[in-house]
Amino acid sequence: MIISYVIIDNCFTFIFDKLSIIIFIINLYCQGNKEISTFNAIFYLSFFQKFTKYNMIFKSNNNNMLIKFIVYGLLGLLIEIFFTGIMSLIKSKDFTLIGHTYIWMFFIYGSAVFLEKIHDTIRNKNFIIRGGIWSLVIFVIEFITGFLLEKIIGICPWDYSGNSPYTILGYIRLDYLPYWFILGLLFEKVHDYIENSIPILKKTLK
Repeated sequence: MIISYVIIDNCFTFIFDKLSIIIFIINLYCQGNKEISTFNAIFYLSFFQKFTKYNMIFKSNNNNMLIKFIVYGLLGLLIEIFFTGIMSLIKSKDFTLIGHTYIWMFFIYGSAVFLEKIHDTIRNKNFIIRGGIWSLVIFVIEFITGFLLEKIIGICPWDYSGNSPYTILGYIRLDYLPYWFILGLLFEKVHDYIENSIPILKKTLK
């Protein structure tokens, strides 16, 4: 019975993984790399599953950093897709819940791995101070990456121009401060969870 369960589990894992890749590619081609259905966002999770299944990823600290980069990147895409999907319902009454993101965002969110030392430095501070620091850090990252992308590819993917009177050059929106405040505190929880999970995964996969 156990053998049957393992076989069935591996079959479903294989099918789920392949299906997620196919749906992801179809979304990119059919929707011009811009819009991905909120309901399809769950398939991003299979990519995390694929990376955490193999022990070779966890052989060194450098590889630990790589897996954290991937996790942060995928989680960032998921959050952005769900957020924009919900906002499309609130603002446009769009019950299809179409969310959108950009592949560039994977690398930007993934770079959160380099912010872990900031978390370690401020973790004993009051949450209001920590949230304020994260808001400032995110504003700086958003401005710099928006500026660089506009210079490299000719456009800032999240150009806020015309969307808010509180935007600065279209790169950042000051009225998004509460969102970044919460996102920064959420990052702290994710960081600690990943740090605690990697040793367990290493032990499990030995």
